Amino acid sequence: MKTVLPVGIWIAIVSTLIGGAMAQDAGSLLVSDTAVGARMIGDDGLVLISCSVNHTQGPGQIVGVAARIYHGNLITIYPTLYDDGTHGDHIADDGIFALEISAPRGVDQIRVVFSAVDKSRQEVESESLTVSLSDLR
Repeated sequence: MKTVLPVGIWIAIVSTLIGGAMAQDAGSLLVSDTAVGARMIGDDGLVLISCSVNHTQGPGQIVGVAARIYHGNLITIYPTLYDDGTHGDHIADDGIFALEISAPRGVDQIRVVFSAVDKSRQEVESESLTVSLSDLR
């Protein structure tokens, strides 16, 4: 499920496959190792987005992981990333949350921000991660 909301014009910059070294830490909840990779299939591309989420009290404390994709003058919200071996996630319960999405059409660059929430409603966001889709085609 995705929701598309118009916003101002966002111009994103940068490269093909990026692993973000920066992480946001809110005490016991941490989002790190953000990545955007792509497999382009003809004109219809699939983009794999993922991040590692850790909690000091264990993975059972993580309630949800989501992503916002900024493209052109729109934001697409993906409210659920998975750590269950489906939807592009390779290994279940390894703390890496992923989702395979369709690349936005007519857009060369996207910017991704991940967020995670724990049972105590503590929320943390990743640093912004930017990828050039045109370099992946």
